[in-house]
Amino acid sequence: MSLKPLMEGFMTNTQNESKDQFNLSSKLKTLAKVFAVSALLGSAQARALDVFGYFQFDSLNTTSEGVKSADPTPKQGNFSPSFVTLMMQHEESIYKFFTEIEFQNGAEHTEAPAGGTVDTTPGGEIVVERAYAEMHFHPNLNVVVGKSLSPTLWKANHYPSIVLPVTEPMIVTKETWTGGYTGAMLYGDIGAGFSYKFWFDRGTSSPNGSNAGHNAGYSRYWQFGYDTKFNGGTVAVGVQSGTREHTDTTLLKSYETSPVDLNVNLTLGQFGLWAEYMGGDGSNSKADSGMYAVASYTFSTKNSEKWIPFVLFDQYQQDKAAGVAADLTNGTTGSNNTAFANFGVGVNYKPSASITHKLEYYTQQNAPKSYNQGEGFANGDSQINYQFVFFYN
Repeated sequence: MSLKPLMEGFMTNTQNESKDQFNLSSKLKTLAKVFAVSALLGSAQARALDVFGYFQFDSLNTTSEGVKSADPTPKQGNFSPSFVTLMMQHEESIYKFFTEIEFQNGAEHTEAPAGGTVDTTPGGEIVVERAYAEMHFHPNLNVVVGKSLSPTLWKANHYPSIVLPVTEPMIVTKETWTGGYTGAMLYGDIGAGFSYKFWFDRGTSSPNGSNAGHNAGYSRYWQFGYDTKFNGGTVAVGVQSGTREHTDTTLLKSYETSPVDLNVNLTLGQFGLWAEYMGGDGSNSKADSGMYAVASYTFSTKNSEKWIPFVLFDQYQQDKAAGVAADLTNGTTGSNNTAFANFGVGVNYKPSASITHKLEYYTQQNAPKSYNQGEGFANGDSQINYQFVFFYN
């Protein structure tokens, strides 16, 4: 009996088994690699840091009517890379960490020459606007600790790709309601469209964000909101108040104010309306108040471009109590009952979701000739403003 067929069959079976074992080993190695890569990706995703922000460029052209401005040489055609903002966020389990860093007005740091000093003419600055940790325990109970902005309508939506005007309303720039807080907040849903916020602040600066003669005290605030959708639109309403304590170290007096904020955000089809009132009062202090309203209409093209014309009305009034020489808002003296009425009209063009072009005409009326709202801008002055915004993600 010849052994050749048996040997050939054995060799064939052995080779086939080796191929099968090789294929199985290869498949197992490939599968192991897939699991390893998946684990690495999952781990990287768990540690992922979201980075986003925006770039804002402004062109402000002021035209003065006579010598009415506190600045005798108002700047004409002021170009400014106003903000380059870097935002970073990380979420893990119930925790969220967020920070927002703003490079304002082209911040520069110049090396001093030998034996000389650094030029301290007005320039830019670097500001940590927000830095907080957030814990989501339940839709009805969430906690925020750190530094953040007050949840007023404008501050909560302050990004230039969201707000339509180039010029901020005076109740925002004058911070009738404190612009931000450093402390803790509790917030959550109540049900049926209602929500709440309680926050506590032990700040290190005055209500207007300056350390010029003011020490902040303990402050506590509350807010209740309601939002709902209806056929063709949405509406969100907010009301908030609280107690703000601060001390003027120049006058050696302590003040306690009770600011109030009422706001509404309405969309009805393509029509939109923002309106907000702020007011503050307190014993031996000033009381400033005001409101703004921004009405708009959105036109969309076939290429997903958007044109949004808008009109702005901005009113602000400041009352000084008798016997108070210093203004707690800007540290200057002045007459009682200083009132302002400002008007603006403009358009936003959004060729994409990340890019916005703004053009605005803005004018100030009914202000004392000696008052200067901003650099080179006073009663009767007008501005033609352009703004470019790129929001990256």
